[in-house]
Amino acid sequence: MLNLVIDLSRRRLAVVLAGTCALLLCAAVFASSAQAAATLLGATGSDPRGFAIDSAGNIYTASPSTSNVTKLTPGGTSTILGTTASGPVAITIDSSGNVYTANSYYNDVTKITPGGVSSLLGLAGGITPVAIAVDWARNVYIANQTSSNVTKITPDGTSAILGSTGGNQPRAIAVDSAGNVYTANIDQDTVSKITPDGTSTILGTTGDQPIAITVDSAGNVYTANYGPSNVSKITPNGNSTILGLTGSSPWKIAIDSAGNIYTAHLNDQNVTKLTPGGQSSVVSDSGGSYAANAMTIDSAGNIYTAVPGGLFPGVTGNVWKIAPTLTGGIPDIFPAPPAPPSAPTASAGSPGSGTATVAVAVNPISAAFGAPSSYTISSTQDGSKSCEATRINPSCSVTGLTIGTAYTFTARANLNSWQTAASAASNSATPTPEPTPTPTPTPTPTPTPKPATNWSSPKQGLISAIIMPQPGVSYTVDASSKLAGSSAVGKKLIKGSCKNIKIKQGKKKVARVSCRIKLTKGKWLVSIRPKKNGVFGIVNSKIYTIKK
Repeated sequence: MLNLVIDLSRRRLAVVLAGTCALLLCAAVFASSAQAAATLLGATGSDPRGFAIDSAGNIYTASPSTSNVTKLTPGGTSTILGTTASGPVAITIDSSGNVYTANSYYNDVTKITPGGVSSLLGLAGGITPVAIAVDWARNVYIANQTSSNVTKITPDGTSAILGSTGGNQPRAIAVDSAGNVYTANIDQDTVSKITPDGTSTILGTTGDQPIAITVDSAGNVYTANYGPSNVSKITPNGNSTILGLTGSSPWKIAIDSAGNIYTAHLNDQNVTKLTPGGQSSVVSDSGGSYAANAMTIDSAGNIYTAVPGGLFPGVTGNVWKIAPTLTGGIPDIFPAPPAPPSAPTASAGSPGSGTATVAVAVNPISAAFGAPSSYTISSTQDGSKSCEATRINPSCSVTGLTIGTAYTFTARANLNSWQTAASAASNSATPTPEPTPTPTPTPTPTPTPKPATNWSSPKQGLISAIIMPQPGVSYTVDASSKLAGSSAVGKKLIKGSCKNIKIKQGKKKVARVSCRIKLTKGKWLVSIRPKKNGVFGIVNSKIYTIKK
């Protein structure tokens, strides 16, 4: 496919074949109408190499000609942070603000604390260290170009060869969140992958002379290819494609939180952008009159370039700043990727709910890393059990958990299309069952008191009893021959009847209950039984002997 592109602002004409640069002026394929000019931030050391930015926005560059590191504040004040061994050509910084340089002349690594104390961290273990990276555990990795291997130096200074890159002169290095190391191998146009245990493989091929490398949150690797002026993308399974074209002779590479790739160039003093879909555009000039030796992106979407002040060592270089340009409210440069969050904390929800409340400590504000827009919290036992938290609402509830099962949770920070690796696991939380309710005891009713009864004397076996009634109480009368000598021992023989009456007491009539029962010959136990709310009270009894 043949594309004819005219860039009037640069007065260039280019013929471009799909996936290649047909002419040396291939940079003309990029749109430049929205370009923003780079502004001078401040001076840095001679021939600045490499870039590092800390959480406060201070920028650090390494100067091989003077063997030191320059610190440039956000306000543009420049000082020497500390000295290095001879020939620092690459620089990185850890989460604590310690700066590390790969010193190609002495084959070692220098560590400089935020206070400017400089010391030898460890030997490179290989020959000609030209690139350096650090992981979240503060392990430092060095790509050794001449010996074609990678060295790992632990925080205590223990140095060892992690693995070989295959005799192909690694020129750039990157490390992913899982601790896998990738090198861009300029001699054989490949990318090597070295796992944490030291297993080394060729991940995939690139364009000619891959000179810079980066990796995204999904494990895709990108290289800036110096020869054909393009960027290669290699997926985690090794599938390699040309993502798109860059300016002439790309020299440095960076990635933002939306997955856009940026390159600075040796022959074009500009910065280009490649979208995830491969669309190329020119973002800005790179500042100064010479090619940028370093480039990075901060949390606000500003791009910084380090540009030498001249063609020869000893001339002071400068750092330039490229601010994002808004088009329809959308910036052309997105913030840097976020840092992984720390481990969240978890607590079981209310009994019987099958939930857990998980809180994440929001990432601290940092100029080096984009501020996450949200956090994805997931169970390590069942990834489908998850919830979303934000900086404003940093806790959320994970539902659908199994009662009695212990769960831990991890958090991932999200910004634009970027999602970080999982944090360390939280403490354990176990949803509990709803407690069995305590039964309400049935109250023992208070028995109705023994009724006050006036018993009569038997007249021809007829017994009557007058009772002073109580509210809500009914009365029954019966007689049983339970006494010894009776012919009907143990049997209830007779029931009487009770009714409400009124009797004259002085000038008034008062309510009473009259109970009557007719007895036969024998010895009887006559009982008046009160009953209230279905419960019998205390019986009032009397023994009668009927002789006739």
